[in-house]
Amino acid sequence: MKYDVVILAAGFGSRLKKLTKNTSKALVNFKRKPLLQIQLESFDYSLINKIIIVTGYKGHKIISFIKKKFPKKKIIFVKNTKYKQNTSGQSFFFAYKRISTKSYVHINCDNLFTKKLFKKIVKSKRNIIAARSDLKVTAGMENVDIKKQGGLIRRMDLKTSKYSNFKAFGLAKINIKTLSKINRYYKSLSSDRKLCVKYYDLIRHLINNQKSKFYILKSNKTQLHEINNQSDIKNCKLKI
Repeated sequence: MKYDVVILAAGFGSRLKKLTKNTSKALVNFKRKPLLQIQLESFDYSLINKIIIVTGYKGHKIISFIKKKFPKKKIIFVKNTKYKQNTSGQSFFFAYKRISTKSYVHINCDNLFTKKLFKKIVKSKRNIIAARSDLKVTAGMENVDIKKQGGLIRRMDLKTSKYSNFKAFGLAKINIKTLSKINRYYKSLSSDRKLCVKYYDLIRHLINNQKSKFYILKSNKTQLHEINNQSDIKNCKLKI
């Protein structure tokens, strides 16, 4: 079975400061390679139906780079025309109708991962989110509380608690049934709320209200990393 992949790459990447002044966050370099290139080189293409990249800020540079670097890959570009006003929640729904497989792989453009981890995500038969426990969880992170056996997520919150033991990352696999629930909840929001909701806000709502089950895929600093700022680039221990 093959799966669609959605990469969200529309945002400004403002926390990277001067590095994104003239280019997209997805094209910021790590070890002399753009983040997006590292992601695309970490895929097992035998498991992929197509790739959907949502562009916004400096999107033309992403499109130009991908067409030159990966001319033979099945990649669709979807423009988030409201990227100056909205965030990842609405950004995702510019790509929603293009998903045609029974499950899809969700990726934020600032998440780096190994080929081995990507294959584990894709081959999982459940709704799964990559997560790490080898870092200090703080407020503002996607703090995850899991059951000790099986990795079922009991709660996901931006606040810390004594039960928070994992940080969820923007690498996940979600089935179409759950995606339909995410869509229904998104549609129920006001116009103003749709502009500011983040995609993981929608997932968090399903988990915390017991509307869908999600599990974690445990990882570590050598397999999974998030690039939010220049310090993250410096401290990244990912083996690529």
